[in-house]
Amino acid sequence: MQTTTAALSVVQIARVCHEANKAYCFSIGDTSQKSWEEAEQWQRDSAIAGVQYRLDNPDAPASAQHESWMKAKEQAGWSYGPIKDPENKQHPCMVSYEELPEEDRRKDALFQAVVDSLAGNNSVVVISKRAHDSLVKSEAKLNALEAGGVDNWSGYSEALATMEDNSEETQG
Repeated sequence: MQTTTAALSVVQIARVCHEANKAYCFSIGDTSQKSWEEAEQWQRDSAIAGVQYRLDNPDAPASAQHESWMKAKEQAGWSYGPIKDPENKQHPCMVSYEELPEEDRRKDALFQAVVDSLAGNNSVVVISKRAHDSLVKSEAKLNALEAGGVDNWSGYSEALATMEDNSEETQG
């Protein structure tokens, strides 16, 4: 089933993802990527499938996106090879996400960011690593406090209600 977003179809988003990937590859010295019009049909189909996966799984991490791509490649007869060889269906990215070189992980993140941006996926927010780390630390602290019984404190419910009231005032 092909999904259409408010502004762009899956195919249109896939085309932008493909061209962004081509530009990124060029920036790191890989000039082998063809334009969308010149790309093989299997490459276009792969981009389309990747967009559809992201639309269906907007909260999936880049590692899950990569695993989905790899599974599709395996089903099509592809295997690992040190260089990309479409004729023999070999690809150097046919490894776990953790084994991917940083450049390839960035391609996956770029792909997801383009899809999210063009699809209007409002569930994705970009924050700095510093802000992310601070949020993770705060969440761990809250979890530890709740595990220690702070949620049984007599003022706990009042504090949460006040926090919610303040949040509504700032949003309204």
